[in-house]
Amino acid sequence: MVSVINSCLATGAVEINILDAGCGDGVLMALLSQLLPKLNDKLVVNIFGFDVCDSQVQGTGYFGKTIKLLTDEVPGINWEMRLRQIKSTDRWPYEGKFFDFVVSNQVLEHVSDHAFFFSEISRVLKDDGRGIHLFPLKDCWHEGHINVPFSHWITDRRIMYSYIYMASLLGMGKYRAHKRADVNLTRSQYCIRHTDYILFNTNYISHDELAIVAKRNGLAISFGFTHWLFINKLRSLLSFRLRYKMVNSSALTIFLFWIMKRITSVTLVMDKQNTYRQELTGHQVAPEKTG
Repeated sequence: MVSVINSCLATGAVEINILDAGCGDGVLMALLSQLLPKLNDKLVVNIFGFDVCDSQVQGTGYFGKTIKLLTDEVPGINWEMRLRQIKSTDRWPYEGKFFDFVVSNQVLEHVSDHAFFFSEISRVLKDDGRGIHLFPLKDCWHEGHINVPFSHWITDRRIMYSYIYMASLLGMGKYRAHKRADVNLTRSQYCIRHTDYILFNTNYISHDELAIVAKRNGLAISFGFTHWLFINKLRSLLSFRLRYKMVNSSALTIFLFWIMKRITSVTLVMDKQNTYRQELTGHQVAPEKTG
């Protein structure tokens, strides 16, 4: 995330506002606060974050721990003012066109209403702002929360339960780890809990669905940074500077994305900027026809 934002920064940027949508434990906010100024001399980074209070994904009391972590890791900032808890149906408590970047890490697969989520991103982003989101698409074969492949593709509760049960018998999933933590846990209890977790606490979106809902909210999508996640992991091992860039070859972009969206999380970049403008008269000039 740090490398993607660093690569997307406007030349000569001196101050930016970032919103972490679904900030969770605050680790991403701390990293952005600490590393972006080191990569860009004199850059002022103002980071805000929110999470929802009606989600069953986070543990009890997690938000207080988030505030404490940020206070310890990035002192000198009133994090109680920078952080907010809202309901998932509430409008975000920020004025329009305030943020240069809206980011999230492993959040979009838990969003219940993507249309509302994207409309709020579009509202709070500046006209030249960008959304940057790391998450798995529905197209991904692997379900990372319970480690049972394809389980998130099933919508029938009984079929999903049977599938997860069979997978656990074959050694897939997290049953053994959960059993070690709770010796009284039965396989049936484990499987129904994880079935309900997928059904009620995840909401995966496909590539095609994502493209439609983003467009309806004035956001253009791109996945050109996705393959650089792996390239930069290798570069980091070799102590090279991490810097992402978009792939210029559309054929290469499509090929890499087609493979990687099925095996891992993708890096989604959403642009609000639209170069097509109305004439001063208020009438749009239709694009020239070809052929």
